[in-house]
Amino acid sequence: MNAQGKQVVAILPAEVTGEAPATAAVIDTLNADLCIIDLVAGEQTGTTAPDVLKLTECSTADGEFADVADFLGGTAFALPATLEEGWGVRFTVDLRKRLRFLKIEITPKHTVTLAAVASLFKNEQPCGTAAAAGVVALVEA
Repeated sequence: MNAQGKQVVAILPAEVTGEAPATAAVIDTLNADLCIIDLVAGEQTGTTAPDVLKLTECSTADGEFADVADFLGGTAFALPATLEEGWGVRFTVDLRKRLRFLKIEITPKHTVTLAAVASLFKNEQPCGTAAAAGVVALVEA
């Protein structure tokens, strides 16, 4: 197994106002087989689940991004009950089934500090559990 990968900032660390979406960067997955997106939260004004947490994809960087059904919070997986400090969610994405460009989207109910990093790997396979990954939710597809 080759653990070397390329890291891309998916959401710059920033305070996100409640009920407003975080500003997400486009993740170019060219030449990668696996993408692991880690989302972490810092201080916040409340402790409730986010309104939106999902992954979107597109064939172009500036096109119309569509929801990825396997990564649609509240439908494909249960939204974490809280965004308390240190909270984390990991999306493990098999890129062989996805379009080239990805974005993670999150809209918290309360003001919270968020950050997300995408790690891109070649010749890797998804595996693991939430506990082993050290997060409250692990979504793989």
